Amino acid sequence: MSDRLTFMRFLGIDLAGTVPDAKTVWLFRERLREGKVFDRLFEQFHRALAAQGLKLNSG
Repeated sequence: MSDRLTFMRFLGIDLAGTVPDAKTVWLFRERLREGKVFDRLFEQFHRALAAQGLKLNSG
């Protein structure tokens, strides 16, 4: 539970806030992919992390 609270705080979501369900998130991701935006978005994310000296690895 504390992991979820920490993650919610990181995202700026409070306990009273609304969170989209899994299908909504999936549909949004699919629309990003269809629009060929998904990969570019994550490339920018990786560049922003690298600019701060961070590196994201996959496991």
